Amino acid sequence: MRDKHWVSILTRQRDNTVNAKGQVTRRSAFFQRTLQQIQNKLIKKTPKDDDEWNVLNIVQWVPKPYPPFLNTPNSDILHRLDALEATGAAPAPVLSGRNIEFMLLSQGGNHTASHVDDFALGIFFTFYMPPGTIHYIFRKLSVPTLITGGKVLTWTGLRRWLCLLKQQELSEAELAVAEKKTGDWVACLIKIVKHRHEAQDWDNMLGGREELELVMNTLEVGSAVTLAAELLTWAEQRWNEFEAMDEFFAFQRWDQNDFW
Repeated sequence: MRDKHWVSILTRQRDNTVNAKGQVTRRSAFFQRTLQQIQNKLIKKTPKDDDEWNVLNIVQWVPKPYPPFLNTPNSDILHRLDALEATGAAPAPVLSGRNIEFMLLSQGGNHTASHVDDFALGIFFTFYMPPGTIHYIFRKLSVPTLITGGKVLTWTGLRRWLCLLKQQELSEAELAVAEKKTGDWVACLIKIVKHRHEAQDWDNMLGGREELELVMNTLEVGSAVTLAAELLTWAEQRWNEFEAMDEFFAFQRWDQNDFW
C-alpha cells in the first residue's frame, strides 16, 4: 500500500495564469496526505476547516468487474503495459502511481469542476467516458461517497488517443503532459505493438493486421518527431554554448590588445 495518496479540495481549483513573458503557469489543486491523515479528516473531522477532500486513485484491492464491452482483448493495452513494467522490460515507467483500477473517496460537497484528465485515458465508473471526455461531477452535500472505477485504452481507439496526447503535450495549460512523458508512452507502446505484430496476434483485433500496422506507423512517426525535436534542442544548446565561448575569447583578445 502506498504511504501517501493524492488529494484535491474544492477551494483549490486549477488556476492558469499568464506572466509578463506570456508563459502560462498552473497552480496545482493537488497535494499528498497519508492514510492516517485521510482517516482523521473523514472520521474525526480534523483538521477542522471548510475544505472538503477528494482522495484520488486509492489502490483497488477488491477485484473490479469490467463492463462487458470493455472486458475484451480490445481493451488490454494498459494491462500489457502494466505487465511490461512489472518485468522491468518497459523502456520507461508510464503507469507508476497511476492505478489501472482504483477507488475514489470524496467528502460531501466536493464537486469536481469541468476538466479533461491528464493523458486523457478512457475511464469507467458506473458509466464509461471515452478518452478526452470533458466531465464534471456533482456530489451529495451531506455524506461521503466512494466509487470504484478503472482506466482503459483500446486498440481500436489508440490512434485517436495519440492525437489527444499530442494536443495535451502542445497545450500550455497541461504542464503535466510534458514532451518527455509523451515520448515515454510512445516508446512503451511501440514495444507492445511490435510484440503483437511479431506474434501475428491480430485476429482478435478489429481491423486486423491492417489496423495494427497503421498503429505502428503512427507510433513510429511520433517517435521520429520526438527524436528530431530532441536533436534540435541539443543543437540549440551546443550553439548557445559556442556563442558564449566565442564572446568570452573575443573579450580576452580585446583586453590583451588594449593592455599592450
